[in-house]
Amino acid sequence: MKPSSYNFIWQTDNQEKVMIFNSLTTSLVEVRKTYADLLDNPWFDYNALPEDKKHFADWLKRGGFVLDDQVDELKILKFIYNSNKYDRMDLGLTVAPTLRCNFACTYCYEQSGEGEGRRDGQHAFMPENVQQELLKLIERLAKTVKGISVSWYGGEPLLGKEIIFDLTRKIIDITEENKIGYSANMTTNGYLLTVDPELVQKLKDSRITSFQITLDGPPEAHNSRRMLKGDSGPTFDRILEGIKLLTANELEVSLRINIDRYNRDQVLKLLDILETNNLKNISMHLGHITADTVGCKSIESSCVAIEEFTELKQSFHETLRQRGFKTGQQPYYPRIAHACLANRMNSLVIDPDGDIYKCWTEIGDKSARIGNVVDFEQQGKDERMHEMRWVAWEPFDYPDCVECKVLPVCMGACGYLAMFVNKDRPDCVEWKYGLERCVRARYNREKGTKAYGGESALVEKVVDYLRCTGGFATALQDVAKRHLAVKAAAERGLAVSDEELQQASDAWRTANDLFSAIDTIEWLEDSGLTTEKYEAYLETDLLICKFKQTLASAAKIENIFTDPQCREAAIELLYADWLAGAVK
Repeated sequence: MKPSSYNFIWQTDNQEKVMIFNSLTTSLVEVRKTYADLLDNPWFDYNALPEDKKHFADWLKRGGFVLDDQVDELKILKFIYNSNKYDRMDLGLTVAPTLRCNFACTYCYEQSGEGEGRRDGQHAFMPENVQQELLKLIERLAKTVKGISVSWYGGEPLLGKEIIFDLTRKIIDITEENKIGYSANMTTNGYLLTVDPELVQKLKDSRITSFQITLDGPPEAHNSRRMLKGDSGPTFDRILEGIKLLTANELEVSLRINIDRYNRDQVLKLLDILETNNLKNISMHLGHITADTVGCKSIESSCVAIEEFTELKQSFHETLRQRGFKTGQQPYYPRIAHACLANRMNSLVIDPDGDIYKCWTEIGDKSARIGNVVDFEQQGKDERMHEMRWVAWEPFDYPDCVECKVLPVCMGACGYLAMFVNKDRPDCVEWKYGLERCVRARYNREKGTKAYGGESALVEKVVDYLRCTGGFATALQDVAKRHLAVKAAAERGLAVSDEELQQASDAWRTANDLFSAIDTIEWLEDSGLTTEKYEAYLETDLLICKFKQTLASAAKIENIFTDPQCREAAIELLYADWLAGAVK
């Protein structure tokens, strides 16, 4: 047997013990030093080990810390990477209805550099003929995939909101006709969310469930760098109101805070504002400002080095934890990395002219296009080769990456940086500089759980907390109501077929951006769920839906309400009325 090439061994507070982390399996264990010496040699004879060391080796093997002699970890890593990269079962589209923007951000990478043509293209907004050709392309591709995910992008996408609403209706029709999943998200500056009181509901009706929005610190910091185009007016207050409007409508907000030398010391003031506005439950992350494109070279001197950014990011996460923000409640912990969307087969970026790209960093740069929606099957040689360069890129071509123990959780990071910025050399990510600190945070959390007496004891603490805060009764009622509905469904002979369960699972995976079996398994593990529990939850949901339809049929809801929304509301009221009687 042999030790894994991806083991990290660090001392614990107990001088007799060490922690071992494996970057391929992301397993973490604590062992006595007297046993850890088994990992000091490049090879050991399992059969020659004493019985206690054999048991220890068997235990380490389950976590991937030791391997059979014939196991080639690099081949396993390549298989995982390429299985995900060449998976054609899901189609990812990034669509920009316009590249125009109402902001004049100082670090925007879409700005044109000196001697570079404008990125606006021929059309300020995607014209009708381009929309129709895009839909035709989607119709063709929809016949070969299980789900479509659309990311609305720009410019500022909400400047072209009517295009988004119109395309969404037609794309959803295509997915329903082909019986495949659909999900959508949006990257927006958030300024226009409050202009139209009906806008957020329209976005919700368009099944856009998550929004990435940027606030670069408190008003004085944010407004100096993310100002309105033209009069350089402030934007912070309007964006904050938009975020509150989204969360009030139960839509997910991912708050990005871009960091450089000028605002790194002001981020904590933003947390005060978020807390005052009851926004502690939104997810948030720091963005690393870098001068990667010609258009943003002017801000290069203000960028922080990756080592400093790593320190800032980890300190920020710890602050979130201490202050009770949702994002900080789980330690920032590595997981096996997958190919960037730009390097995957079924991932396309489309600009308002219908030109197609692989990476959104290149959007609008006509020299980087790989085709057009009108005649994508008739790509030119240069376009085809540019696409192949993106899809063929992988970290295994670089000796430094192959030899690096961080490779499984990094995978060469950004292909754009490697190919076009760093002269064919990958850019090391923060795991190289902060892995130990992140893993130690997870280790300390697990030790804290153990101090409570194990997971079951911690669950008991959670139940006690819910009882003290009044939340236990509500949770118990929800579980009881689901149980009653499932029981009633069974009494009526309702059941869920394997095909229905598979379709629900596929739709759920697509809606949660889990585009491979590996993604799903990792999500389940992170959530503390088994496949059986996850499928049982889906089956319960399906049975409840079928039971609702039974109630609706008995009440002849279809004959009373022709409007789908009214019909859906009536069914929910009918179900609520049934529940009220069943609970009594």
